[in-house]
Amino acid sequence: GYYLATAADDACVKLSDLRKLKNFRTIELEDKYEVKDLCFDQSGTYLAVAGTDIRVYVCKQWTDLKVFQDHTAMATGVRFGKHASYIASTSMDRTPSSSVRLLSIWPNHAGCFISANQP
Repeated sequence: GYYLATAADDACVKLSDLRKLKNFRTIELEDKYEVKDLCFDQSGTYLAVAGTDIRVYVCKQWTDLKVFQDHTAMATGVRFGKHASYIASTSMDRTPSSSVRLLSIWPNHAGCFISANQP
């Protein structure tokens, strides 16, 4: 893709178009939100933000699709799985069974979002 996402201590995610070399949008998060990691999925359709929680945004509209608050401490990393079918996230939870999680951004058959803790 042609987008670049950056974040700093100002609780904002800045999006730039590399073809035009300029910032075209700023996503303002809550005060004191700490961004630790950013990741686009392989197709460039989604952007995940890890920090105080895990957030997934739909690119183009830049609306939030889902917010995960499964970690009990700061989320430090986030990556999309194949075809953006899941998200793997890491955190400062301090226990092996809770510091890595696989999160689904798609509704299951009951229409609910699922979150699976993986040891």
